[in-house]
Amino acid sequence: AGSALPYAVPADAGDYAPELLACMRTRRGAQASCAMALLKSVGPKAKKRLGLIGEALKDPDPVIRVYAAAALGRIATKAAVEPLAAALKDPVPGVRAAAAKALGDVGPAAKKALTALRAAGQDADPEVAQAARAAAKKVGA
Repeated sequence: AGSALPYAVPADAGDYAPELLACMRTRRGAQASCAMALLKSVGPKAKKRLGLIGEALKDPDPVIRVYAAAALGRIATKAAVEPLAAALKDPVPGVRAAAAKALGDVGPAAKKALTALRAAGQDADPEVAQAARAAAKKVGA
């Protein structure tokens, strides 16, 4: 999931999650944008950074929360389900939509989140509702 990057992503990008999150928080133009794209590109090998990336779902900056949700979806492990399900209640619609899509990316391992996804499928924001319904189908509803 996620858009292709115009450069090679190191296989160990997840090892740099703390640095990527710190860079994102600087909000310095291209540097922060690059860090956000790298964090979003993190995949299953970043499982050891799951807790740190999950904590980023509580960051005050909604952009960081969106990228953290995308990263958790790419890690695609059961341990990502609980923080992503909680993010379905974020006050920012874009974060809720990103969390729903990420749960869909986790797939059948996210069955514990079906109730939360069904509720989000009724969200007042159409993007959130559509993402949640699509994710519920991928998860196995």
